[in-house]
Amino acid sequence: MSQNHKEQFTPRRAGSESGTAFFFRIAFSLLAVTGFLWVVCALFFASEWWIADKFAAFSVFGSVLFVVASIASLIFSSRLLALPLIFCAAILWWTAYDAPRAQWSGKSGFEPGSVVIRVVTYNALASNTSIEEIYAHLSEIDADVVTILEAPHDLITMIRDRGGVPEKFEYWDAAEPGHWWNVVRLSRWPLSWTEVPRDDTFRERRGNFSYRRSLVVLHPEQPFLLTAVFPDSPRSRERWERGNAELRLFGQIINDCFRSSGLPIVVCSDLNAAPGGYRTRLLTETSGLRRTKPWWTPAGSWPSALPALFRVPIDDVLVSSGIVVRDWKVLGWAAGSDHAPVLVELALPRAEIEVPDEWLAGGRAPDRHLGADRR
Repeated sequence: MSQNHKEQFTPRRAGSESGTAFFFRIAFSLLAVTGFLWVVCALFFASEWWIADKFAAFSVFGSVLFVVASIASLIFSSRLLALPLIFCAAILWWTAYDAPRAQWSGKSGFEPGSVVIRVVTYNALASNTSIEEIYAHLSEIDADVVTILEAPHDLITMIRDRGGVPEKFEYWDAAEPGHWWNVVRLSRWPLSWTEVPRDDTFRERRGNFSYRRSLVVLHPEQPFLLTAVFPDSPRSRERWERGNAELRLFGQIINDCFRSSGLPIVVCSDLNAAPGGYRTRLLTETSGLRRTKPWWTPAGSWPSALPALFRVPIDDVLVSSGIVVRDWKVLGWAAGSDHAPVLVELALPRAEIEVPDEWLAGGRAPDRHLGADRR
């Protein structure tokens, strides 16, 4: 009786193993098809379709997913299914690696005589109520220039009332709350307005932040231009197209208004797109600027509630050619925002440049406030 039971049990076990193997073949086959579609979207349709651009933006995460899947296929299924998964992982990693980026030197590889600056970009979230915490971090941050995007009105009021961040950032630009853009710039060095031509393009461009509120940071050794760009988040086709149009206009403004000055250009940004997405290439094509985030750094800035390795690097500093990146890192605080700040250390090339007189016409007020209520 016991022997008969044993003989009946054995075929059932074999049948169960066969079913498991079939399940794994189906699962890894579906993953391979998904990988193929992901690659097609990232390579061929990211510039045409906002959903495809999201696949391109998450290329790094896709490559990690398919590497893990290929290893699992080798263990639980077959080598034949592992090959297309490895292929998809390699292509997706290449799309992220190939994104236009600024030159990297590290701490010791930059050109001798270059001017080193430390720049922070931080999207503070307009609805953020942790105002005192943000201000405390600004008082302690090891940076030379800080740009705060989506600054809460209470933070703008605090900075205006306190005259910047005394003994840290004595020069500042913060528009009156409720007027124009809620963007704050803090600097260790004096600031000056840029002036733009009042020609036929003025009406079209006057609502663009970079056109109306770009600054010259009067560093004693090397002045540079400081501005910002923050296109719409691509949560729908309309917002994706509107944000892309804003980047095209931004590129035109950089080339038409500022590049001829010869000043190094530093742009703090929330692109709402990872380096592998279409917006990175669009930005480089239209403005000539490049993102500073190195491809081998896995940390991202959004959403801040997740561990850094699982965030998307949508916040970045963009630079003109000749500027070298010495360091790039996400800071370890968010202070109530869904974005973490990004700090970038840059080496600016020295150049014999005189800031145009018309850019210095406004000067700075005795209280070291730039006069940021300018319309």
